[in-house]
Amino acid sequence: MYKLSKYNIFLKRNNSLVLCNTLNKKIFEFKRGINFDSSFGINDLDEELKFQLINKGFIVEKKQNELNRIKEIYYSEMNDEYKLGLTISVTQSCNLNCVYCCQQYNNSSYLSKTDENGILTFIRNKIKTIKYLNIAWFGGEPFMNLNSIIRLASTISKLCSFRGIVFQSTIFSNGTLINEENIESIKAVRVSSIRITLDGPPNIHDKLRPGLGGKSTFYDTLSGVKIALKIFKNVTCGININYENMDFIENLLYILAEFKDKNLYILFTRTIPNKFFTKVLTIREYAEIEFELAKMAIRFGLRHSAVSFSNFGSPCAAVCKNHYAIEPNLKIHRCYEQIGDDSCCDGIIKKGRFISNLSDSRWHNYNPFDKECEECVYLPLCFGGCPYQRLVCYRKKIENLKEKYVCTPRRFNLHKLVIFENQH
Repeated sequence: MYKLSKYNIFLKRNNSLVLCNTLNKKIFEFKRGINFDSSFGINDLDEELKFQLINKGFIVEKKQNELNRIKEIYYSEMNDEYKLGLTISVTQSCNLNCVYCCQQYNNSSYLSKTDENGILTFIRNKIKTIKYLNIAWFGGEPFMNLNSIIRLASTISKLCSFRGIVFQSTIFSNGTLINEENIESIKAVRVSSIRITLDGPPNIHDKLRPGLGGKSTFYDTLSGVKIALKIFKNVTCGININYENMDFIENLLYILAEFKDKNLYILFTRTIPNKFFTKVLTIREYAEIEFELAKMAIRFGLRHSAVSFSNFGSPCAAVCKNHYAIEPNLKIHRCYEQIGDDSCCDGIIKKGRFISNLSDSRWHNYNPFDKECEECVYLPLCFGGCPYQRLVCYRKKIENLKEKYVCTPRRFNLHKLVIFENQH
């Protein structure tokens, strides 16, 4: 006995029916007439078509509990001891003064060599049981402590090669300090990709991401992107969308399109609210804008993130037990958004071991499967949404919390993106 998957979404394009499944990340367009109404069911299908839909997961066995399968995926990822993820803030210092930065704590500390040795001891202890190691080099501005990255990455790379561990690392930068010499030096220690933030054309970017003292940073950042494209095969330009820049992104995409480089990838993200910056879009507002940005990017011939299922379907690293955000003095946080904020430090690395202080029990007790989310067809795409936003916003008791700040944008624009992608 069979039933329609709980995670099917029925969409209409012209006179045809498009079916997508958020659990299996599959899309199926019916090539012949199928009634599109609330009475649609398995009995409307011939045997050949039914067989295809069973194979793709649109139809499942009646006894199958799909929610349990989602929970199995979530907890398997969350408790995976074979994957070690580290976000390493090599310095809290930065040469920019971004208006929305969550790290405005006047902290200019750097990783010391003692810190570096502590991190290496920690990795050596972990490396005995892991198969994958992923590191994000973070800041402040990580290029302000390039030597730490080179020393650490060089040793870590050798450790992983000796142990047969898959090692990947990326660096998050504002781009202004990049030159050919330093970008070559990080590539030499197996940093394989880079993400640089540009938030609009010159006047808008400089308003949101000024240098210290109000200095213009746009052209230095653009130069960093250009140099990175000469060296790396994977360069991401991150664009944080908010009320201040949402009407000017087309001008930025026009500038980026002039590179005509297939290695450039555009990542649209919604600016996350914090106590320093509140001019942010709700998820519903962002979802509408993201769809328009997707069309713009395609028009300019740019690769972009606004696709139906891309980057969706796995738990946030912040809730994974084998992920650690490390800052100078070897303090540990669950989420990189909390780096630099001592009030939410989760523990410390001491003698090569993580020592939890259990200061924030919300992270340790975090459970995304409340009643509302369990009933949602989009659950497999977001696993309850951003844990950081969910925890912070719950604390602030924001009305209509999930719809405003936590839900995946796909809840509001999946239907448009699926139809749009099928036409291109």
